[in-house]
Amino acid sequence: MGQLLSTVDTGLDATTENGVREVGRGHACIFALVGEFIGMVRSGAETHRLAVVIEDIIAQTTDHFRTEEAMMRHLGHRTWATQSKIHQKILN
Repeated sequence: MGQLLSTVDTGLDATTENGVREVGRGHACIFALVGEFIGMVRSGAETHRLAVVIEDIIAQTTDHFRTEEAMMRHLGHRTWATQSKIHQKILN
């Protein structure tokens, strides 16, 4: 999974991303939920418990995307519109 995630372009350069702590917290929260989900699958968790975590991942990701896009627009980042399209594809 690490290799896949390392190929994702956030649309933010390192300087901007490091300066926007909320974006980093959003990434950390989503990755933690995905890690929790993987652990649950490996341990044979019941389907209804997995569904709850999936719903949390979707909600956190949707919220994170909104926050990230708003920050990118506010900062005048040149790729925010492209990032927004990528987010929509992921959510659909």
